[in-house]
Amino acid sequence: NELKESLLNIISHDLRTPLSTIHGSANLLLSDKKLDEKTTENLLEDINYASLRMKRLITNLFDSTRLTNKDLNLKLEWCDFEDIIGVALEEFPKRQSVDLIDIKIDNMTLYMGDNTLLTQLVINLLDNAFKYSKENTIIKMEILNLVNFIRITIFNESENLNEINLNNIFDKFYRLEDTNDIRGSGIGLSICKSVVLLHDGEIKAVKKNNGISIEINLPVIKRAKVL
Repeated sequence: NELKESLLNIISHDLRTPLSTIHGSANLLLSDKKLDEKTTENLLEDINYASLRMKRLITNLFDSTRLTNKDLNLKLEWCDFEDIIGVALEEFPKRQSVDLIDIKIDNMTLYMGDNTLLTQLVINLLDNAFKYSKENTIIKMEILNLVNFIRITIFNESENLNEINLNNIFDKFYRLEDTNDIRGSGIGLSICKSVVLLHDGEIKAVKKNNGISIEINLPVIKRAKVL
């Protein structure tokens, strides 16, 4: 019953909200032919971002079910984290991806993993950080190439943090207390955990500097030969 209630809430609220944005913006564009160029551009950006939100939510719903399959096989290939970050940032408005995030990527060779799932991992990490960070604060993301593993950390200033939050944050459909005004299904971080575990890695959330830091270690199973 809790699962059904959560799914109904997602469909009724989290899909309806971006759909309303798309519908309203499109109607305004169609009804007013005298809109200036800047207003038109803003409305088109609203439509684009709302559609990305819908796509991201639908993808997460499918992945949430698919990643519980114990027989799921990873599609292993050489992955470039700079490319993965670039693709992930395209899912967010320019103001967020340019002005509100600081990304540092260590010098590294390619990583052997599932490129599609690792991209979903980064997208959901960023989406969670954007949703729960304090307004106009910088999100910090770092990817380090260490001896035996790749370490990914993402930090955002946040409130409502306690041990219960940290222990449950990766549970499916779990959302922080007193965040009813924040959109979200509560499955993004559970997908992150599933992707990390499928790569035999570790993920944890720790309280740090008036915020939360999510730390991931992905073991290196094979090194690319550099010519």
